[in-house]
Amino acid sequence: MKKNYCYLFSSVLFLFSVALSAQNARVQIIHNSPDANASAVDVYVNDALLPDGDDVQFRTATPFFDAPAGVPITIDIAPGDSDDSGDSIFDVTVTLDANENYIIVANGILPGSTGYNPSPNFSLDIFTGALESGTNTSFTDILIHHGSTDAPTVDIVETSLPIGTIVDDISYPEFEGYEFLPVADYILEVQTADNVDIVATYSAPLATLDLGNNAITVLASGFLDPSQNNDGPAFGLFVATTDGGALLPLPLIEFPLNDEPVDAEELNCGDSVTGNTDNANDSGGSGAGDVFFTYQGIGDFETVTLSTCGDDSDFNTSIRVFDSVDLDNEVASNDDFCGNQSEVIFLSNGLTNYYILVEGSGDNDSGNFELNLTCAAPTTSRVQIIHNSADLLVEFVDIYVSGGLIVDDLQFRSSTPFVDLPAGFDMNIGVAPSNSNSADDSIFTTSVNLDQSEKYIVVANGIVSPNGYDPNVPFSLEIFAGAREEATNGSNTDILVHHGATDAPPVDVTEVGVGAGTIVNNISYTEFQGYLELATDDYALSITPTSTTTEVAAYFAPLETLELEGVALTLLASGFLFPDQNSDGPEFGLWAAFADGGDLIELPTAPLSVDENSILEMDIFPNPAIDRLNISSVENIRDIAIINTLGQTVLKKVINAQETSIDVSGLATGMYFINAGIGTKTALYKLIKK
Repeated sequence: MKKNYCYLFSSVLFLFSVALSAQNARVQIIHNSPDANASAVDVYVNDALLPDGDDVQFRTATPFFDAPAGVPITIDIAPGDSDDSGDSIFDVTVTLDANENYIIVANGILPGSTGYNPSPNFSLDIFTGALESGTNTSFTDILIHHGSTDAPTVDIVETSLPIGTIVDDISYPEFEGYEFLPVADYILEVQTADNVDIVATYSAPLATLDLGNNAITVLASGFLDPSQNNDGPAFGLFVATTDGGALLPLPLIEFPLNDEPVDAEELNCGDSVTGNTDNANDSGGSGAGDVFFTYQGIGDFETVTLSTCGDDSDFNTSIRVFDSVDLDNEVASNDDFCGNQSEVIFLSNGLTNYYILVEGSGDNDSGNFELNLTCAAPTTSRVQIIHNSADLLVEFVDIYVSGGLIVDDLQFRSSTPFVDLPAGFDMNIGVAPSNSNSADDSIFTTSVNLDQSEKYIVVANGIVSPNGYDPNVPFSLEIFAGAREEATNGSNTDILVHHGATDAPPVDVTEVGVGAGTIVNNISYTEFQGYLELATDDYALSITPTSTTTEVAAYFAPLETLELEGVALTLLASGFLFPDQNSDGPEFGLWAAFADGGDLIELPTAPLSVDENSILEMDIFPNPAIDRLNISSVENIRDIAIINTLGQTVLKKVINAQETSIDVSGLATGMYFINAGIGTKTALYKLIKK
């Protein structure tokens, strides 16, 4: 209770003193002392408990606050359970400059604490010229501070782009002035000052975290050897933002091997380099040292061959290839492709930097080697991707292949053209939201190995959202091998049929216009029906659930009207039969995707058919018709509508009589449907106009 009262009273005094001050500076305090006796501290300024200064935890920062400038002020650090500044364990008196920004870092070991080696005194280390915001939307402004008591003088080297050394010879407890780095995802190696050893390797995902136009502080924090420091917090790189709060750890990258890629030599296409594992760095592996190289892909995709086969390699080698961003991902490896030496072939893309490891294999793991790197365009297969997932969360998606972005913002009911993708390699196809930064953002990934002799159509279907859809069928990519970019016969239209409507049952598709009959039998969700090779004509399609004879939808397929001779297309069932049970999503329909990509084309709906025999003594003549069409019935004809194969009503007439004659001379030749209302009934008839 005493502490709460003191906290409230001292906070009021502090704010009042700041308000009376004519000039202020801006200050942020970061708690980086790993001493267990200082796991939480209270921060006082001029004997007043700082707002946000109560129980400041280790690896926590205050936000920037106003402090009096131009006059001496005392900053006290007290244990987290203090009653007032009289409990201070450390104090410093400083005079701050008006309109200047400061970052103050608490480091070191408290007097009286034992079990720490080395044990530098607790201190407040002050940096003048701090930034509260970034200076450029395309950059992140980074202040670097060495705050690890038992870590040596180090360099920080960026290895993925690579930028190279960005901090040279920083020692405890120094600051390195701001580095202004373009917003990207980086790999940072903390190396000893002589560049012989790597202390640790970290990922710095500035782009992934959207840190453009931000100012941050990166601190070396904790102990390299906790066993010599009371088993305290382990070494790491941590980020303090200007908003304060808990520091954010940079992800530690642990190499899957004993030997790390120190001074890895960069390779390019066509390079041939020699090496010797006897002389390579060996940081504790079981055999001779491993030799690392780096390679940056230069194209969208390329086939890279690595080989130690040849007279200049005199021992049994192994080659392994790793993704330098995700070092748990071994891209390729091979021991004995050509005898005692090795050959590895892998698929690279221009977005990825690779680590290449040459090491000994077998009993004789030491010796000379020659490594040759060659590049070539990969063999390819033709692939079209169709976005047919009706989930509103993925109205737009990005498509990645083996980590490379191949399609940006692909919209629902649209498709890519056929594109060339590498064949003969295991590849991941990833589907990510349209605001994705990399393949790591994918909501769905599947592995494929394409055959050079095949063409493929890939359809995205299903649901991503956890609720709001019934049935909630998981998102998937359905792949059809044997796709066509054009019809096999120039007089036909080839149609690949796909059921992609999550809430639609298995259905039959019957042609009712020219009398072709059932053309699709019992097709279920996600299934493909192999190509229909249809004469290019205008068709009427009736959709009925396989288990019933009740027509649920009817469509026109005006292949002749649209001049689709020689064309191959994919016809998809798309959307929801029951939108009200599926987040009011898009309605069911039949949509066509063409080989050149773009927006899918919706087939026009036709009137639902009824049994013509239910209409007694109904005559329509002549049929085919040239100029006039005569219609008669034993009952009054209410109205007549003539509908073309695009689903458009081209003529409509109210009759209210048992017979009529209609002038059809103005209609173009082709197939039409007559929708006749007679009494309380409706009937559908086919009409041919010559």
